Amino acid sequence: MRHMRIADGQTIPFSKPKAAQTKAFTPTCVKASIRRLDPDPGFRLNTLASIEKSRLDLEITAQSSPASAVQDPSSASELHDQDLGRTRKLGLAVALTIEREFLSAGWPSGVMFGLQAEIQRRYKIGRWAMREAVRILEMRGSADMRRGRGGGLMVAAPTLNNVVKPCALYLLSQHVTHAHLYRTARVVAEITAELLFQRFHTEAALAVELSATFAETRDLLSALLKMTGNPALSLVASILEALAGPRPEIETTFDPRRLAAISRSVLAGETATVADLVCGPAPEPTCRDLDLVRWIKPTGSLNACRYSTQLAFKMLGEIMGPHQSQPTFLGSEWDIAHRYGFSLESVRQASRILEDMGVIECRLGRSGGLFTHKPVLAEILPQTFAYLFHQDVTIADALLAADKLDHGLSRAEQVDGLNNPLGRLLAAMFDGFARQAHLEKNPAIVH
Repeated sequence: MRHMRIADGQTIPFSKPKAAQTKAFTPTCVKASIRRLDPDPGFRLNTLASIEKSRLDLEITAQSSPASAVQDPSSASELHDQDLGRTRKLGLAVALTIEREFLSAGWPSGVMFGLQAEIQRRYKIGRWAMREAVRILEMRGSADMRRGRGGGLMVAAPTLNNVVKPCALYLLSQHVTHAHLYRTARVVAEITAELLFQRFHTEAALAVELSATFAETRDLLSALLKMTGNPALSLVASILEALAGPRPEIETTFDPRRLAAISRSVLAGETATVADLVCGPAPEPTCRDLDLVRWIKPTGSLNACRYSTQLAFKMLGEIMGPHQSQPTFLGSEWDIAHRYGFSLESVRQASRILEDMGVIECRLGRSGGLFTHKPVLAEILPQTFAYLFHQDVTIADALLAADKLDHGLSRAEQVDGLNNPLGRLLAAMFDGFARQAHLEKNPAIVH
């Protein structure tokens, strides 16, 4: 069993940490930012084949291309992305490997992973590939590069934005509307009613807990999902609420009669009635698209971002503005550098960021350059796994949520005859996380 060494001499398992050790270790590391998360000197992933295998195992990936020969990061500048038949650059491959090490260590937020020079030596990569990897990790919210004395690459704590942002990119390309959001909320409400029917046996007990939980969450769907005790389903409420945007104040007010009616309907097994009480009538108009562009914009001023991040957001606005059904040629790296007034290195780092987000494709050769690319689930979903792990979602939680969502969506789609990209995205996210967790064999997320 491999271990990682901490500055004061304590060790925790690197590949299979115990949940108790990880939980006890994380707060201490947040207080002492100079602590180091250093893998054993002899440890280095010789290949990224294990990552490719885990991605290939997802049922929601696109059609796989024939398996290519395994390559070592130290001897190859590009890796073949087997599940998409595309070329993956070394910076992106290293970023995914570093994230995998974070997961293996229990994602101890606030711990230093290493200095830039140390990481370059560990993976035998150059300065440009290292910078590309760091920019990708920072955009995903997985790590922060601190400058100056005592700085280095620090493990960051994933937030809900790290889930909503990549999901918003995918949903924007799928033209998701308010109707999709409403239908997904109804399916989730019916699922919750089924689970609470199995858990509660008296209306009084259900009503008391529902009132207390609603007073805490101020949202009916969030309260019901929290009562199921499944953190994966609780995350669904947070995602739906974030995508919906601000709600009228009247929806957060306490109505004892409405809560009592929900309790009676749950115990009576009337799932459709529960959905009516929780979601209300379909809003008008429901055909307009959700406001998802706000999620892919920077949270602060562009001037506060690094040059490559500034350029990535500028290009993102151009790419995701008009809906393109076919790949569009954006130009060569030299063209983009001249158009936006950035250096060629900033263009290359920005293109790797957008390539990781799944919105552009870099093609080589005489007719190559940067092309728009429609995001696919195989590229979007892995960006959400770190947050699910950080929220103590287990394999059982994820599988239950994926199974319930899949069956609920199938029933709803048979009735209205419309596909629901939002609901399918949520089901695929939990199914993919469960499969990834099973491959990692991490005790913190098995049970």
